Amino acid sequence: MVHLQRATTKKLGEILMDAGILEPRDVRDVIGEQQKTGELFGDILLKMGKVTEMDIARALVTQYRLPFIQLDKVELSDDVKTLVDPQILAKHLIVPFDIMGKVLLIAIAGTLDRATVQDLVEKTGLDVRVYIATMSGVRQTLEEQFGLTPEQTGSKED
Repeated sequence: MVHLQRATTKKLGEILMDAGILEPRDVRDVIGEQQKTGELFGDILLKMGKVTEMDIARALVTQYRLPFIQLDKVELSDDVKTLVDPQILAKHLIVPFDIMGKVLLIAIAGTLDRATVQDLVEKTGLDVRVYIATMSGVRQTLEEQFGLTPEQTGSKED
């Protein structure tokens, strides 16, 4: 079973304003851009240079009350490297990084997708616990540990 629930009703922009990182005008600008492009709020903020990846990760930790993991400090076992098809990991930017008993620990960056996490539960037969990581940390780990290319992980610039 997957339990992904917001710890606060505040949106990402509100959390970043509370932290003193954004001004209300920044949020309005991003929402305007989001309406034009359909891009994710955090992605627009990053492109505009208004926030860092760590700012986004901290806001997600606050929003979902999930732990943060710095993936470059974790040694992945061979078990997690072969558990899920790397193409699925690349598509959803998920890194399985440990198995503890019957629990699979995964790192994500960005949008929490309950259906994807539930699919992992069904495919692996393991409960899943979610951690937040930076987008570059997820992409780098997928490339270095799972043999994916920058094109597959979306880290190649257009």
